[in-house]
Amino acid sequence: MSRGRHRHSSVLGRLLPPVASGVLVVAAVAALVASPDQVVARSVGVAAVVAVVGLALVLRQRDRAARTAAQLAVVRRLRAEERYEEQIAEAEYAAEVAEERATRFGRRLTAEKSRLAKAETEIARLLRERAVMVAEQAMKEAEAARRALEATRPKHPVTPASFVRAQAAVRHLERQAAAAEARRAVDERAQVELRPKMPDPVPASGSAALRPVGPALPGQEAARPVVPAPQRPRATAFSFFGRPGAARAALRAGAPAPAVGDLADVVGDEALADSERYAVLDAAPVDAVPPAHRAVEQPPSHRHAESDTEPEVVDLTAHDETELLELPELRAGRS
Repeated sequence: MSRGRHRHSSVLGRLLPPVASGVLVVAAVAALVASPDQVVARSVGVAAVVAVVGLALVLRQRDRAARTAAQLAVVRRLRAEERYEEQIAEAEYAAEVAEERATRFGRRLTAEKSRLAKAETEIARLLRERAVMVAEQAMKEAEAARRALEATRPKHPVTPASFVRAQAAVRHLERQAAAAEARRAVDERAQVELRPKMPDPVPASGSAALRPVGPALPGQEAARPVVPAPQRPRATAFSFFGRPGAARAALRAGAPAPAVGDLADVVGDEALADSERYAVLDAAPVDAVPPAHRAVEQPPSHRHAESDTEPEVVDLTAHDETELLELPELRAGRS
């Protein structure tokens, strides 16, 4: 049964009482008209009265039932309305509570968002600080590595140009030593020339020969002949950058000329120019001393003062225990 079907009565239920009462009335009237017997008429009348009374009772019962149903419906409707109002009130209260909760949750969400933003800001700051610290540590490590590399790296790196400069410096020192020896030889010759000559001995006569000779005055000294010290022959020293003396010149003259372009590619143009300049200076004779260094005849005191002020070249060849190698012959044989 569908919802609300029981509230409406059927057609048969609605038409049955009036039809039955009408049939009974028609039957009673027909019986009264057609039958002259009074017993039948009375029976029909009594039946009609009983039917009417029963119908009235049924109608009364139905009326009461209808009223009761109506009252129950009204009560139910009132209860439903009250319940509906209560539900509406509860729904409004739940909506208010939900709104309050939503407001509270919104506040908490705002607070959490602010805390999250602060945490993100703090994390970003810490990351920046960490990046700065890592960068500083990397810079320190790089600086330490660079310092260690610089400490292990030689102070003056060995390059072809440095070899050329060292060779030029050695040649310059050799030229200075040769010039100093030449100046010393000139000074010694000048001293020998300026030294007073001893007079020839004259034989003494008679009394002069027998005259006693007294002690010499304190201010006078017997003139003694000064013999120059013999010069020690200098041994040919080993040179790491060149060849000693005449053998070097002979080998240099016999050796093939190096390719200028190849040498410039190896040691550079400037180093090649310096090497050529020092080679030209080295090829000059040792006796060609500049005029400023030539000996001038001066008094012995002034000469000795100048010799004291000039730097003295110490020859350590005699004390050198280095084994001398015959490099000119080796190089000549190799070339």
